[in-house]
Amino acid sequence: MSSSRPVWHNAATAPCAVCGAEGRPCSRCRVHYYCGAEHQRQHWAKHRHGCGSVALEGGVLVAVKDIPANTCILRELPSVVFPCQPHFLTKQDVVLCVACCVDVSGSYAQCGRCGLPVCNDTCSQSSSHQAECQAFQEAEFVVPKADIEDEDVPVGTAVWILRAALASLDNPLLDYLLQDLGFGDKPPRRLPAVWETVNLKVNTRAVRYLCDAVGIKRLSERDLHRAAHMVISYASASHGPLVNKEGQKPAHVGVLFVGLSLRKHSCFPNSADRVMKPRTDEYMVVTTRDVAAGQCITINRQGGTWFDHTRERRKNVMLRWGFVCDCERCSDPTELGMYVDSPCCAACAERGKQCFLVPVGDEIRNDWSCEGCKKSLPLPEVKGLTKPAEDRLEELLDSSTEELLKFIAEHSYPRGPLHPTHALVLRARKAFLSDNHLRRAMRHMFQLKEVGLKLLKRSHREQLQISMQFVTGCVEVITEQLRALNRLLPGLTNQRLSLLCELRWLTLFKLDWLKTAARCLRTPETEQNMAHLTESLLDVEKQIRRHFFFLRDDDEMVQAVMKSGQVTAESNYF
Repeated sequence: MSSSRPVWHNAATAPCAVCGAEGRPCSRCRVHYYCGAEHQRQHWAKHRHGCGSVALEGGVLVAVKDIPANTCILRELPSVVFPCQPHFLTKQDVVLCVACCVDVSGSYAQCGRCGLPVCNDTCSQSSSHQAECQAFQEAEFVVPKADIEDEDVPVGTAVWILRAALASLDNPLLDYLLQDLGFGDKPPRRLPAVWETVNLKVNTRAVRYLCDAVGIKRLSERDLHRAAHMVISYASASHGPLVNKEGQKPAHVGVLFVGLSLRKHSCFPNSADRVMKPRTDEYMVVTTRDVAAGQCITINRQGGTWFDHTRERRKNVMLRWGFVCDCERCSDPTELGMYVDSPCCAACAERGKQCFLVPVGDEIRNDWSCEGCKKSLPLPEVKGLTKPAEDRLEELLDSSTEELLKFIAEHSYPRGPLHPTHALVLRARKAFLSDNHLRRAMRHMFQLKEVGLKLLKRSHREQLQISMQFVTGCVEVITEQLRALNRLLPGLTNQRLSLLCELRWLTLFKLDWLKTAARCLRTPETEQNMAHLTESLLDVEKQIRRHFFFLRDDDEMVQAVMKSGQVTAESNYF
């Protein structure tokens, strides 16, 4: 299957990429919108890199020309939106409104025409509910309240299966997702994954409910089964709307995208997803590095974290997708030179050399060898080298920051087998940057500000030193984590944005404290530190702004703000 036309769903109108007025999409790529031909010509220098840059070949999106990094290549609204259980596609834990997807357990109305649970008559009349409502009416079936409240009757699962199956009748784009599942004119390119298998039982019950109890007429049992497989394989919980229209209850929404799902898996992806605006389900795909013509557009689908080692990632991919990942990172024994799964060789460490143990041979990675002394070790012995550190980290995940930093120091070369980019060290830094520890950093920040005007008093020097050391430690941990992330998962990723925002926040308060201290004690060293922090802050600010002003010509605005230095703690983007 090959297609040079867009295979994703877009809004009919959206703000112009130049002026923000209502515009129509580019007819070729449907990524940027323009209010007229003049602004389209004006924006061509930037738009040309992504326009017509990808096509569907062999069931995956492929670059048809060289694409620079940070180029928007795809923009999409979900083709199917459905009520989704809080723990995604699990058993029916709560009762959800089939229209706005909020939890209505214990207090809900039933649609007067089909009997499905809704908040009120407004939701009953909602356009998002009409497809399945019409199907139930055609079958002359009204869902009894006993079925909704019976955990053994998968009414909620039946709703999203039916909604996806009905959407497939009217949306030919969804046919693109069926090739991997063996429902098209070609055999599947992968084995059934464990994730699909464990959901088969409840999905089969839901399909039988629709066929036997409801008596759905327009769809065959095969149509319903393939819709269930499609949603299980490609849908995800929404990171867009957080609450319903009244802003009172959380909405549990599942979404299914076509274009976003047609990217190949890679643990070293060349693209990333970005939400267009907060509390929306419109996404765009941005290249995270340069992509050469002929390369597949890739995304990480393994479900773990970016600092998982290859053995863990491959296990997740096999469970979720049913194949062994052979991406650039998984195929490299050194994991892009970061040695995430490689401990330091103990024999070389005794001679004062830092050398790494790396896997050799087959995909199973049973045999390992030192890059320095060439000593061979089986996998169980390699695991044994880091097992004490792994067990100790499990005990420390909720402990103090001092204990986590002490763990890194005690188990890293030359004292231990770990190193700055080992998976356990990256995980320890992640724990260090957890919410609890950042709240502690906030307390230290306010302590710094309180003693700022009393710097000259000897009684505050010790408190000042402790607070400053902790804040500086937080900045160093984030900086080290960013260095590893920039190699293992480069580009404008959400993980990078999160770290940058934390770094910006800490730097802002540290700079604010220095400004306060400078009123009491102005020295060349203080002014030099302020200048250095200001420069660092503006660089971080500029990187963050690139995430939020991607599709608009806001370069001049960004540069003006950077030049004026108007960066404050109130400069929030969320």
